[in-house]
Amino acid sequence: MKKIFCALLAAAMLAAVLLLPACTAATDPDETEPATTQEVETYPPYDDENEEQNEAYNDDHNDNDNDNGDITPIVWTPTTTDGLPSLHIRANGTPFVERNLWIDSTFELAGGGNSAHHFADATGRIRGRGNSTWWDLPGKRPLRIQFSSAQPMLDSGHAHREWILLANHGDMSLLRNYATLHIGAQLTGLYWTPFARNVHLYVNGRYMGVYTLADERDIGPGRARLTAHTDPAISEYLLEMDWRLYRNGTQGVDFFRINTSAAGYVNNTHAGVSNRDSLYEIRWPNATPGHMEYARAFVERVSRAIRSRDFAAISAVLDVNSMADFMIVQELTRNPDAGFSSWFMQIRGQGDNRRLYMGPIWDFDTTFGNWYHDISPNGLFLQGQHYWFQNLMQTRQFRSLLAQRFNSIARPAITNTTTHVRQLATRYQACFARNFVRHPILGTAVWPNRTPPQMVAIATHPGHVDFLLDFITRRANYMGRAL
Repeated sequence: MKKIFCALLAAAMLAAVLLLPACTAATDPDETEPATTQEVETYPPYDDENEEQNEAYNDDHNDNDNDNGDITPIVWTPTTTDGLPSLHIRANGTPFVERNLWIDSTFELAGGGNSAHHFADATGRIRGRGNSTWWDLPGKRPLRIQFSSAQPMLDSGHAHREWILLANHGDMSLLRNYATLHIGAQLTGLYWTPFARNVHLYVNGRYMGVYTLADERDIGPGRARLTAHTDPAISEYLLEMDWRLYRNGTQGVDFFRINTSAAGYVNNTHAGVSNRDSLYEIRWPNATPGHMEYARAFVERVSRAIRSRDFAAISAVLDVNSMADFMIVQELTRNPDAGFSSWFMQIRGQGDNRRLYMGPIWDFDTTFGNWYHDISPNGLFLQGQHYWFQNLMQTRQFRSLLAQRFNSIARPAITNTTTHVRQLATRYQACFARNFVRHPILGTAVWPNRTPPQMVAIATHPGHVDFLLDFITRRANYMGRAL
């Protein structure tokens, strides 16, 4: 009996090895060229326009019942040093059902070829995170990590308690967030761009797929460096603009609202909040009513300067290099969230040196053609996304600065990134393929690419990487002609 059991166990282990291949290399092709035409376009915010579709889709595709039963923490064997690093989480429960529920956990990082980055038995907790990536893509959900004490991750070079695991389930290249952050890190006008690396994730011994491990948008060494003060006019600020803020907070307490403009999204209204309004949250520091009013007045002052199209007035309150680089990223990626959500900025400096700085950049899984309204690499569209973009693009000195920074700084960064991403995808082809053994969605319609047949038809991970790199190259070539 014992011999039979051992034989069955050996057969099962061999089948698992064949099903989930080791992370080894493969080969590749290269990028292509473009076309012309320049137009200004506007897209509605997706989560409201498609709310009923999303609910129906979730009903049909929610696999939480399969993935998230009662799980008893088990002991595992760390992965080999070949391939991507593996992050193992032992959780006292499942983090994939209740987004806001913190679950005590322990963590181990292994593999990836550099033992200096490994750690074991780090304590902390995890919970769900995200908006559309949580509600619209339940098959593979993102997580937030909070260690008990500051912990460096891989080659980040800095230790923090808070880290993010991006699932990228709606991006079948798994690389749009990574590629965009890689570009952003090379743009000198962006004060700080989050660190990002790809990892295999295991939760309670079960393989969950390839995730992007990234910095939380936070304050501290290696991240934003800001100073808090009880005097609102001295304190520095980290802000986020997100139109959804009205859903979970009170205006004047949790967020402030400024500027209703004829430019921007289609003019429908939810809970009395027009899609053309801009809602801002103070993410740091903890805001008093005085801080809230100061930040509101400062952002409004920036808005008035931008509307004036007076470059001197704009430069007196806005760091124009950071805005230029921020706009280059939004335009390059054709980001449908631009002017709608995940739009971060900082109020920094003192006295005459006080400015609004744009960044960090964030949230790019629905970009570079991975968006059912738009898969074209041509056309300038930011002017239709927000009145700041509209007015800045019509300010001659700023438009000139934008073109200069794109050609001298962004173009080399884009070339460097497409080369790097090609090498990464080739080296770890089997690692990325393993994600789709766990989540067999290639060649199927998954939000946000559930309607363009060009996206749905791509049935391999290398095919999605080819689409991404081709789009980036053609988009950059178009922008070089159009700016």
